[in-house]
Order: sequence, then structure tokens, then C-alpha cells
Amino acid sequence: MSQDVFDQYGEYFDKPDKHFKVEIAYLKKERSFLQKAFEFFFAYFIYTDTTKTLSTMSPRPDEPPAGGRSYLTPLKIFISKTFGKSEWMRKKFVPYFYHKIFNDRPFSRIFDKYQPDLVVVPHLYSRNDRGVMAEAKRRGIKTVGMISNWDHLDKYYLPFQADVFLAQSEQIKKYAILYQSYEENQIKIVGYSYFDAIASGLYKKSREATLAELGFPPNSKYCIYISGSAYSKDEPAIVAKILEWANAGRFGIDVRILLRPYIGTRRADRETDKIKFDRFRGNNRVNIFGGDFWGTLDKAYTFLNYLSHADVVMAVYSTAILEAAALDRPLVIPGFDGDSSPPFHQSITRFELREHFKDVMKSGAVVVARNYEQLFSALDRSFKNPGEFHDQRMRLISDLLYRVDGNSSERVRDAIKDAA
Repeated sequence: MSQDVFDQYGEYFDKPDKHFKVEIAYLKKERSFLQKAFEFFFAYFIYTDTTKTLSTMSPRPDEPPAGGRSYLTPLKIFISKTFGKSEWMRKKFVPYFYHKIFNDRPFSRIFDKYQPDLVVVPHLYSRNDRGVMAEAKRRGIKTVGMISNWDHLDKYYLPFQADVFLAQSEQIKKYAILYQSYEENQIKIVGYSYFDAIASGLYKKSREATLAELGFPPNSKYCIYISGSAYSKDEPAIVAKILEWANAGRFGIDVRILLRPYIGTRRADRETDKIKFDRFRGNNRVNIFGGDFWGTLDKAYTFLNYLSHADVVMAVYSTAILEAAALDRPLVIPGFDGDSSPPFHQSITRFELREHFKDVMKSGAVVVARNYEQLFSALDRSFKNPGEFHDQRMRLISDLLYRVDGNSSERVRDAIKDAA
């Protein structure tokens, strides 16, 4: 158990509560050769442009491709076009042999103790949650499942289907059917519970207070630059160019930048990002946010407040695009590699191939700049006419977020009650 999990839930471990219990299960970190081979086999029952991006191109500069062995690409494609086309292989063969090959059953003690009637699995792509799902399937217990983010279903195939799948949007529903073999009658669309915080408005401070908190002048405008550090080493050149334009008065207004460094799971990425943006520390036009934007409600509110007042949101093919659209903020993607010209397999442009992001591009809600002059034009237009792409952002919300009405959590609750 990680320290952050203990910090969040440790108080409940020994506290008697008839509604809430915390149990600990221990999973083996190491997998056998057979287990690894079987996971490889069923994972590539789908081979999308997202899979291609992750398995044949460098996920991070100066590192080998994510798949580790790009020469296996023909095998992956062969699996997807043969075994992956068979519903019997997907729905019968894989679940049956998964139970045979992964037979350590780390959650069986908890199931024996509580004898659940229904199991809710909130993150189907987690190894832990997959173990819970496997145990429930062994026992014939009804399951309700979700994914934790929009960029999962088009990556690789999962060995089990939830009896009821809660999709956050029409996009997620479409991908569940297309890539994960769900039937339409298994799926309920509920929206993103996290976006209930946006609908609540509880996060919002006044613009005056927000600018003061950031250390920006009262009449200034600011853009949030959300780093994609794990994928782009050339962002400092882009930030420096924006500051050059601002210092020269080219925008005709006082422009500031709030930098949000990368907050991914890898410590090496976070440390690299810190070093990467060190050159901007002390610059009076720049605020580098030093904390996380997730983990607690207070941190989420901080992020949402800064996002809601941003005059432009810049992100490198990031999930933050969805949050910014929900807040109706102008969206600009720096879709080029700054001053460098890396090969395509290391260029930031490779991430446009991902299936889930293609839907963002189709919406017309984002402006993609391919060079510095296009970037200046996109920023200048956004500062001066923030409502220009409002209709497209509303279309993105409809297609990719379902509803931002504050009732997603209630829809999740009702769906679980209906399944019970």
C-alpha cells in the first residue's frame, strides 16, 4: 500500500463503521513468463492508431518505443486481425484461460468475508481492479465497471467485461462497443463525476483575487501552459517565444503565463520537468505552480479556479483540454516541436494519431498551431475574441463529456442501485 493511500484512508482502517470498511490485499509484483505472454496476446486483440503510437514510437524523448520491441509490430497486427476478430476468442477463450493462468486469487479472502451481491470496479484498466473483476467473475457475482480516463478503451483489450458498463460519454460508449465488444444494452452513459465540481461553481474565486494570488497585475491576461513534459522536451523554447512577444508588446496587452509542470506518476518525469522550467523561475511574467492539481478536493478546486479565469489554455494533447472546454476557455495546442525538428516517432505531432484525440480535433474546438507565427496568431485571436469558438466547445462537451450539469455522481449512484 502506498503512503498516499494510507494518508487518505488510514483513519478508516481501525474505525468501526457499518457503511465503510477498508481491507488490504497484496498482489504479487512479479508475473510469470506465461502470464506476461498471455497478457501480450489478448492485449493486442485491438490495434488502433493509439496502440500504434504507444507501442512503436517513443513515448518520451531519448527513450526506446513504449512496446520495447518494435520488431514485434507485425505480430501485434496479426493478432488483432485474426484472433482479435473472433467474438468467441474475446468473450470465451480469454476469460476462461485468464482464470487458469492467473490463479493466485489475492482477493478471495475479502470475497469470502463479505460475500458481496454486487461488485463495482471503478478503474477496469488497473491491475488491482482487474484482480477484483476476475474474482467476481469466478463467483458469478454481478459487476458494474468504469474506466478512470477517456484515453483507455482504445489502447488494448481487457480480459473481462463488466455486466453493466458506465460510460462517461457518447465517445466512451462508442469505444466500448467498437474495441471492447460490449453490447449497447450493457452500457449506461453517466458523465464524468469529477465535472460535478465544475458545475457546482464552489471552486471559483474572483478574478481580482486570483490574479493577486498568482502575483499578476490586476489588468493583465494570462494563459495556462499545461506541460506534456513526458513527451516534449522542446516546450521551454515555446514558452520563451511567448515571453519574447509579451515583452515586446506584440499582443498589445499585458500577457502573463501560469506554467503547470508535468504531474505524471513517474518521478523521473516530474524531476525533469522541474529542471526544464527552472530557467523561468524569477521571471515576473511567469508563475510556476509548485503543487499538485489532484489528490484532494482543495487541490482540484485550485486548478479549476485558475483554469476558469485563464484567458487561454495551452495544452499538448492533454486531458486538460476537456476541463478547459467545460469551462468554455479558448484552447490552443502548440502542435510543433519548438526550435527542433525531431523525427516523427519522437515529434509531438505523433499524438494526433490517437483515436480519442481525433474526436477533439473533429470538434473544431481547438486551434492547432504548426509554427511560431500560427501560434502567435492563435494566442492573439484568443486573447481578443475569447468567444470565437464557443459553439465548437459546446459541441465538444456534448460529444465527449455528455453533460456538465452537476448530476453525474447521482447518475452513477442510480446506475449502481439499479444493478444491485
